[in-house]
Amino acid sequence: HVLAGICLLALPWGGTPVEARPPRDAGSRARVSRRAVFAAVPTAAALAATRGKLGAATAASTGTAAAEFVSGLLSGAGVSVAKQVVLYPFDTLRTRLQVGTPRRDLFRQLYNSGIVPPLLTRTPASAIFFGCKDVLQRELVAAGIDPSLSTTIAVLLAQLPKWLVRSPAERLKTRSQAAVNTDDHRLDSNSLKDQLIDFKKDLKNPTSVFQGYFSNVAYAFPHDAVKFVTYEQLKKSSIIANLVPKPLASVVKGAIAASVAELLTSPLDVTRTRVMSKGFEGYSDKPSEILGNVRRVVDSEGIEGLFAGITPKLARAIAGGAIQFATLELVKTKSTAALTGARETR
Repeated sequence: HVLAGICLLALPWGGTPVEARPPRDAGSRARVSRRAVFAAVPTAAALAATRGKLGAATAASTGTAAAEFVSGLLSGAGVSVAKQVVLYPFDTLRTRLQVGTPRRDLFRQLYNSGIVPPLLTRTPASAIFFGCKDVLQRELVAAGIDPSLSTTIAVLLAQLPKWLVRSPAERLKTRSQAAVNTDDHRLDSNSLKDQLIDFKKDLKNPTSVFQGYFSNVAYAFPHDAVKFVTYEQLKKSSIIANLVPKPLASVVKGAIAASVAELLTSPLDVTRTRVMSKGFEGYSDKPSEILGNVRRVVDSEGIEGLFAGITPKLARAIAGGAIQFATLELVKTKSTAALTGARETR
């Protein structure tokens, strides 16, 4: 219709060249005008229809991306709260093993005031991570990039804003978990009040507030990339689906994926913990010193030092992976359905 209308409007009416045509009378000009109008009607209609389709496609794409982002925010928040409440004792035990807490004090005060800062900051940080990751992953796959590579890139980019929010609280949490107060042994202050006093002092030097940022990203990126890629590959496999009832499939796959990630990235976890803890000289948060930090552990404690706290870490990974992916699948499915239904209703 567009092409036909343009041709009808552009071409002279009749077979006589324009130069050779006799002057038209008023009736002739009126007939030509009516023909032009009739030709323009389908053209205008086609242009309007095309504009409408493009607008609808753009709106649909924007709406889908927005729904993906919001459902990611909700999923991330739900996952964070569930994991923090259930897994904090495992995390405390892991930290104490990595910083060399005496064995008699390992199981003291597993729940302490250190849970408050991460609970308040990990929830929005996790929401930001999943919101960004899900949208980026969707767009990269739509652009024709391999799904596993899309996941890896999305995880890397989503780590950057996540750790800007999470790093200060992660530092407070690590110091609190490493601290044990007993009658004859005191590693560090363990009260929320003292933590906040230390944090206020750190504000005089803003860079110290984010101490551990690069070490956290260096650990979290490969850890999460391995975890999410492994989980996606397990979802494609029929082995677990044939062995495990469907409601438990995401639980088992999540536990396996998280365990694999913990084993492969344990050295980076040990070094980042020491970067954020007090009492460990020579450990640097500079990206260029990541391998240097690993060598310091090996030089002082051997290869086994890189896997300090691996038992509670694996226990946490199994429980955490199960909770994370079961919660993620549930909240993601429900929120996406609700958002899509609300958009269609409008």
